[in-house]
Amino acid sequence: MTKQELRKIKQQERDTLGVETHREWSELLAYNVTQTFEYLHCETLHVFLNFRSEPDTSILIEQAWNDGKRVVVPTIDEHTKTMLHVVFGKDDVVQPDTFGVPTPVNQNSVDVSELFNGKTLVVVPLLAFNEDFFRLGYGKGYYDKFLRCNGLVTFGYGFAFQFTDELYPETHDVPLDCIVTEQGIARRKRS
Repeated sequence: MTKQELRKIKQQERDTLGVETHREWSELLAYNVTQTFEYLHCETLHVFLNFRSEPDTSILIEQAWNDGKRVVVPTIDEHTKTMLHVVFGKDDVVQPDTFGVPTPVNQNSVDVSELFNGKTLVVVPLLAFNEDFFRLGYGKGYYDKFLRCNGLVTFGYGFAFQFTDELYPETHDVPLDCIVTEQGIARRKRS
């Protein structure tokens, strides 16, 4: 199965999740993250603003604000085709970008080097993931480039049914530190 075929299947599976189940599982995901050592000790939570049928990250974001953490969200610079990192505050307004992804109107960018301080937890969207902690995203490569940087703690954030044994990593793919689902947390063993 190609990555494109797998993307389509996993997107369709996620799209069929009922509203109540989606909300309940999104709450469990947020809870599972907030109970981790990494979350409790991070100063910055780098997290995506969900769209389509991705897990609702607003629950996690709200908790991070309540816990006094700085929230940073990724956006895409359409001209340079690079990922930017923007501080996201409680009163910030969002609007969809050209892909439909919610994006803060306030573009208070953070230099990426500020995130590599050992005090940033990065929550990454998943279309699919495998037992070796590799993820399948939307195929643009923005996260792959970002995740290759040292000093980041990375949590894949998705529903348990997004697991697959049909995902085969390529040389540019980077494994995540943890996968968080509504069922709990799996941690990658390091050699």
